[in-house]
Amino acid sequence: MDGSYSQLLQALCHHNSEWWSHCWSSDRGILKSDDPAINKLLQPLEHFVETYTCKYSST
Repeated sequence: MDGSYSQLLQALCHHNSEWWSHCWSSDRGILKSDDPAINKLLQPLEHFVETYTCKYSST
């Protein structure tokens, strides 16, 4: 792993130490937030989930 996950968590905590309390999981399993800045930080994770679910739902 290249540290991207760690960097994501650091950025989220730097923005808001309780970022997780502003989030929920969508019906597709994507982490969403009522905070636009948190949503922007979560975009790489959204891409990963969409790629993963698409890849394994077609098997």
